Amino acid sequence: MPTVGPLWLAAIRVAIGCLAVLPFAIRAGIELPTNLRVWLLVITMSLLHVVIPFFLNAWAELTI
Repeated sequence: MPTVGPLWLAAIRVAIGCLAVLPFAIRAGIELPTNLRVWLLVITMSLLHVVIPFFLNAWAELTI
């Protein structure tokens, strides 16, 4: 089985999560933000609460 680095593993996890939630958001009629400031807040929060923890977990597993 080919190995992937921690960054790619985090990216794959986030992409799968996004693809899993997106149909429910569309079905519920949730509208995407149109304001740039809101997008920057969403990106910042997702980096802090999703991407960075997934990356750190994958990186830590390299030394176990």
